Amino acid sequence: MTARIRLALSSYIPLFVVGIIRFDDFRLRIVLSGIVLSGIVSLVSLIRVSVKRVQPRKATPTFVRDLSSEVAGYVATYLLPFMTVDQPGPRDLLAYAFVLVTLGIVFVNSDLVGVNPILSLCGYRVLQVSGVRKLATGEDADTIVISRCPVVAGSGATLADLATGVSLVIPPNGSDDL
Repeated sequence: MTARIRLALSSYIPLFVVGIIRFDDFRLRIVLSGIVLSGIVSLVSLIRVSVKRVQPRKATPTFVRDLSSEVAGYVATYLLPFMTVDQPGPRDLLAYAFVLVTLGIVFVNSDLVGVNPILSLCGYRVLQVSGVRKLATGEDADTIVISRCPVVAGSGATLADLATGVSLVIPPNGSDDL
C-alpha cells in the first residue's frame, strides 16, 4: 500500500469513529472499528518504518507554508454528510462509499495528502515546502512536509521521503514516534 493511500485511510479515522458512535447496526460498527484500527496501524507503521528504513537526505527549503489550517475545511467536507443518518440503509451506505472513494481518489492524487486531522492530533504540522525536490526537468516542485519540529525557509532539514511529493522531517535526535 502506498504512503499516499495510507495517509488517505488514516485521514478518515475521525469519520469512522463518528460512524461507530452514531450508527446503531452492530455489524456496521464492527466493520468501522476494523477500518479505524487498520488506519491507526497503517499510519503508525508508515511513520516508524520511514524513520528507520528510508535513507534520510538533507535539504534546505526556500519557501514554507503551513497547511494545518486546511484540515478544518477538509474534515467538514467529508464529515457533515455523515452526521444526518443514525440507521443507514443499503442505499445510504452505497452513497457514503461512493463519496469516500471519490474523496479518496482526489486526496491521493492531490496535495491534500498531507491534510490529515490525525497527524494534527498527534502534534504534526503539515507544510507545503519549495526547494527540497526537483522534477526530472530540473524545476523545483512543491513537497508536502510532515513535521513535529519547526521548518524554516533557508534552514537545513533532514527529510525521509514517504512518497513522491510527501516527506517527513527527521528531528535531530533521529526518532519521531507517534
